[in-house]
Amino acid sequence: MKEAQKAQILKEAQEVFFEAMLDGYCGERKHSTKTSTPDGRKVITFVKGDFTVIDEYRVTPHSDKSAGTTSILFKGDLVWWMSYGGHYLKYTIPLLKAIMKANYERGVFNGGRGPENVRCKDVNLMNVVYDATEYTNVGTGDFSLFKGREEIFDLTFSRSLGFHIYFGMSML
Repeated sequence: MKEAQKAQILKEAQEVFFEAMLDGYCGERKHSTKTSTPDGRKVITFVKGDFTVIDEYRVTPHSDKSAGTTSILFKGDLVWWMSYGGHYLKYTIPLLKAIMKANYERGVFNGGRGPENVRCKDVNLMNVVYDATEYTNVGTGDFSLFKGREEIFDLTFSRSLGFHIYFGMSML
């Protein structure tokens, strides 16, 4: 495969990534499907043309920790992959999804997660209103090779509400 062809596939894969995430984990699943496996995995699959995006994750029943992978296939072959894991308090997940969704809607790739920094005021989580909550995402690289760490921090009570580490790369 020629380098120009690889670059075009990777460009299209990034566009499909945003569509899949908006339709899948952060969206209403109008076009993607979500299944649960007997071993506890959640699998969200999105298909567009020659691309298939598979977002697969697990949440352990023993804690608030989770881990997963997102894979993009082109004509059945793996062309892009990322892994993520960490923990978030369950009640922070809607805030996390909203932050990530805003980044996806803008078509900004920052490690496949949210923007570098978001400060929220008067956030209501589990009927507790936090005066100030901060989301940070520190990473390096671009869609072809990246790694980083995101975190939601409660500034009111000076404590972490959770984090994820992530890394990924093009397989072309």
